[in-house]
Amino acid sequence: MRRVLLTGLIVFSVAAVLCTTWRTACAAGTEVAVGAEIYIKSAYQNNADFDDNAKDDVAFTVEEVTLIIKNKFTEEVSTTLEMEAAVIDSANGAVEMKYAYIDVGHFFTENLKIRIGKIGSKWELRKNYGVPNACRVCDFDLSLFPDTKPLGILAEYVSGDITVNLLRGQYLEGSVVGNNANDIDEYLLRVEYNTGKGYVNGYLLYWNDNNSATPIDYFTIGFAGRHAVVEGKMGLWADISYQTGNSTVATDEFGALRAWVGTEVVFESETKPMVGLDLFYLQGASGNTKAYTQIKHDFDRTLIVESTNWIGFLPRANQGYTSVQGLAGLQSIFKGKCEVMLTFTYFTANGDLPAGQGKGIGTEVDGIFVYNYMENLSFVLGVAWFTPDKDFAGASNPDPTVLAIFNAYLEF
Repeated sequence: MRRVLLTGLIVFSVAAVLCTTWRTACAAGTEVAVGAEIYIKSAYQNNADFDDNAKDDVAFTVEEVTLIIKNKFTEEVSTTLEMEAAVIDSANGAVEMKYAYIDVGHFFTENLKIRIGKIGSKWELRKNYGVPNACRVCDFDLSLFPDTKPLGILAEYVSGDITVNLLRGQYLEGSVVGNNANDIDEYLLRVEYNTGKGYVNGYLLYWNDNNSATPIDYFTIGFAGRHAVVEGKMGLWADISYQTGNSTVATDEFGALRAWVGTEVVFESETKPMVGLDLFYLQGASGNTKAYTQIKHDFDRTLIVESTNWIGFLPRANQGYTSVQGLAGLQSIFKGKCEVMLTFTYFTANGDLPAGQGKGIGTEVDGIFVYNYMENLSFVLGVAWFTPDKDFAGASNPDPTVLAIFNAYLEF
């Protein structure tokens, strides 16, 4: 009996200590905020093989969930945890850590702050023109579910209108005994100037891949910017970068260009009609000179051809392409409750192509309707139609590819 009482007393004492410790830890955080993003995506797609006679239609529904927990300890110290899960059917989705980092302000100096942990890496232009919610909920907004989330440290120094970011991140830890460099690492320097009507920035990216069978390094220098010619009515944007590098393959040569420029005009009206023009160029391989490599694979300007979530025909390995996209839409229907966007995009290949294959790729038409039930809850219906060129399809009379999507997105 004494032994039972003694054991119970020990268990109770340990539990009391743990509870006290837990309460103390919780009390240390001055503010705790919990949020979530729920993204439900349904799609029907057909003729990805460009042949009506071969059955290849497929319909599916997936859900992506992100749980966000922020804890603010002091004015200068906070933590952020973001966990995401993909759910395909009635099975439980596997939860993975999306972000987990510590923010520290006034690090040595008043203007310097650091972020350390599993962080996001963004250096290229973000697409938020056209019809904003259509871009966001259809994943045209590349920041919705960014692909690159390295483990590392990001320093940010702000002085007036100038912001300097320096990042060292690791995408793959492959170190083994005898080979301590078997990793994939990124180093990024980005300097941005706020012009008052937009921004301009320059970035230097070094991507070191020692994990592949043929280790390779990429060096990218780029310049990007946005400018509001007339605030809320006309805007310009551009992102131009050049890539070089080296590899263990003696015949590899580097030197490729990537350019993305565009403009939009919004007219004065209750429905806010807009038109835009978007030009994109990705240099392909030429002889031993490698094509421009899209290190980030979530470049989405169309629902079919360039999509990450759906079919995604381009870019094909070591081939480049040029595209011209026209946009038109209404940004505010029924007092902002609804939005409509229509795009027409023409694609053509560049660089070395297989023998006998021409440069034709095809054209795509996307139509998107958005219903904003409230500020943080949107529903989207999208329909896309891609008409391939015979060069791209490898057939004299290819059938078009069709896609229909229905998305629901909630953040709170």
